[in-house]
Amino acid sequence: MNTNYKNFLTLFALQMWNYSVATISWRSVAQANYVSSVLIDTVYGAAAFFIIKKVASQDDKSYWGLAGYTLGGGLGTILGIWLSKQILGQ
Repeated sequence: MNTNYKNFLTLFALQMWNYSVATISWRSVAQANYVSSVLIDTVYGAAAFFIIKKVASQDDKSYWGLAGYTLGGGLGTILGIWLSKQILGQ
C-alpha cells in the first residue's frame, strides 16, 4: 500500500475514533453521568496518547496525514453524536 494512503487512513481512523469518544464524553458530562464520564475519559486519554505518538512520527512534508486527521475529526463528531444517542439515550 502507498505510504501516503496508509498515513491518510491511519490518521483518519485515529482521529475519527478520538472525536467519537470525545463527543460521547461531552454528552455524558452534560447528563451528569459520573460513571460513564470517568470510563469514557479514561478511554479518551489512552487514545490521545497513541494519536500524539502517531502524529509526532509523521513526515511533516506530507499533507496526506493532515487531510486524514482533519476529515477524521469532522466525521468522528457525527459518528460520536450518533453513538452517544445509542449509548446514553436522548
